[in-house]
Amino acid sequence: MQTTKWLRIFREATTLAAVTIALAVGARAQTETVLYSFTGGADGNQPNGVIADGAGNLYGTTTFGGNLSKSNCGSNGCGTVFELSPAAGGWQLTTLYTFNGGADGLFPVGNLARDQSGNLYGVTFAGGALYGPCHGYGGCGVVFEVSPASSGWVFTVLHTFRGADGAIPYSGLTLDSSGNLYGTTSQGGQPGCVDLGCGVVFELSPTSSGWIYKSIHIFAEAESSDPQAGVILDPSGNLYSATVYGGSILPNYGTVFELSPISGGGWGKTILHGFSARRDGWYGGNLIFDTVGNLYGATQFAGDLNACNHSGCGVVFQLSQDSTGWKDTVLHTFTGPDGWAPASLILEKSGNLYGATAAGGNFNNCYGNGNGCGVVFKLSPSSQGWQENVLYNFHGNTDGESPVSIIAGPDGSIYGATLYGGGTGCYGYGCGTVFQLKP
Repeated sequence: MQTTKWLRIFREATTLAAVTIALAVGARAQTETVLYSFTGGADGNQPNGVIADGAGNLYGTTTFGGNLSKSNCGSNGCGTVFELSPAAGGWQLTTLYTFNGGADGLFPVGNLARDQSGNLYGVTFAGGALYGPCHGYGGCGVVFEVSPASSGWVFTVLHTFRGADGAIPYSGLTLDSSGNLYGTTSQGGQPGCVDLGCGVVFELSPTSSGWIYKSIHIFAEAESSDPQAGVILDPSGNLYSATVYGGSILPNYGTVFELSPISGGGWGKTILHGFSARRDGWYGGNLIFDTVGNLYGATQFAGDLNACNHSGCGVVFQLSQDSTGWKDTVLHTFTGPDGWAPASLILEKSGNLYGATAAGGNFNNCYGNGNGCGVVFKLSPSSQGWQENVLYNFHGNTDGESPVSIIAGPDGSIYGATLYGGGTGCYGYGCGTVFQLKP
């Protein structure tokens, strides 16, 4: 059941920060510090990214690792939830929860969400319960909460997916000001697309008697499908996300869509953009807003189809709204040495974009076939268009390999995680790192 290396690189769209932030980062090369290297044992294997609290502590999940004796997860473990805290002499990792691969789920994916009380929320790719079409996955996945308590951290399953209500989530959750959780499942819903369905957008709402689950939108085969990105909200409560497939441009390279609450109940869906592969890419990830309502995102493939083994290296795009609708503008097309498969974006208040690519960069390193270890980059608007600067080029050994997510920390540095690197464990690829970039 272990996801293959390339599938992990290109299918794990990570949660993108939907806020405008300040970064003390210039265009020159950055200094990278590995805060923690995973070993693949009880501490975890393949981190999915981190979030930060106001005190500078970092929280995240690892898809594998933890309890390696659970046979239903294979020999690599079912995953963990962890905290990294600054301490004298280095950073201290604390495992908050170790998954067992049963009713609690297995293989957590995506970034965590954190509320003001310090509760953490996330999803697992599989596990939960053996329902119908998800039996072969060990279950369709769960939504979980990990809460601080005087006796330690308490784990709770908030919802178990059963197929008709969603299956196989790929991205983390979004929390609104009322404490409601929103997310997507890449499959599930009504039959079609694949055996498990075309995907679902869902809401979980806290009540005095527990959490109430609602399917906001169930995708059909005739429309866009396979939403692997998470959702973001605008101030009016509308939801935005992207799908891998669907759209009006054959052969259906995916869409950006909006879900809006309808008076009297329900949600209406509007397609804002359909990707065309050669020009603006394919495999759209999570989105972010700027302060005037423009949307930004990245596609992991296509763009220049002559690059990156003729699959295209991906693009960064902007969607802006005028009286005629939404207009798509490609801000940067990757060529390989400057990155391949952008997987994360954040926005600073001066208008610069920062991101990470899962591959590309120095093609002499990583994977043995010259695909590169990934980069952290900056895109800056100018009168000549958007200019890219590579801030850091990963080497694939102790410094990490395949960055999947970055955030802006409270100190102005960039923090992130790499799927691989950090050592020689985990079949020689390394088990992943958490890193810091600062000027």
